Amino acid sequence: PDGMLRSLKGGRVAQQSIPIASDAGTLFRLQLSPGEHQVFLRLASASGLTARPDLWQPRAFEKAALWRFWIFGLVLGFAAASSIVSALRFLNQKDRLSGAFFLAIVAATLQWSYRQGLIASGGSILVPLYAAAMWLFFIELCEAARYHRWLYRIGLLGVWGSLAAAALGAFGAYPKLGPWVQGYASLGVLGSPAVLYRLARTPGIASRALAAAF
Repeated sequence: PDGMLRSLKGGRVAQQSIPIASDAGTLFRLQLSPGEHQVFLRLASASGLTARPDLWQPRAFEKAALWRFWIFGLVLGFAAASSIVSALRFLNQKDRLSGAFFLAIVAATLQWSYRQGLIASGGSILVPLYAAAMWLFFIELCEAARYHRWLYRIGLLGVWGSLAAAALGAFGAYPKLGPWVQGYASLGVLGSPAVLYRLARTPGIASRALAAAF
């Protein structure tokens, strides 16, 4: 606006490095004098994440931020309660599905918190860990080891491949591995019709409800 070119780098940087502390990501103030202005914003990312720039009036942003805090509290509270219940059930009954559900909730919460800006860094590790946890939960929920051996092998490869991507992501390799991790997840969708068919033919409310969820 003032004829000067300014640059903000770092993506999900720590909050103390952001001009205005916020959980909404990189936030900076535009001070414009009355009149018409042309503002050009160029965003570059080395990952598959996308950005949607928003222009706020100060008071409108404060109201939106307050609403976000309420939503975050509800989501994190539900995630904490669900994970505690699943962890206790796994410890008491040694139920593998409850253990997989616990890992999925924790991984999903961490990954969601990163995308919402509550966690400043670590996305290259959290995202593939989330994929690994969801693969594990998927094959346990579908009882793939018992009924769908081919899907079970695909799921195990997805778990170990995602864990390997998380380990390599610590060294900055995830931007190249991310599309492969996400693309491999489509194999689970290809296996869904076989699971759905079996569940639909299995008597019982639980099987029919799970089939409806699919």
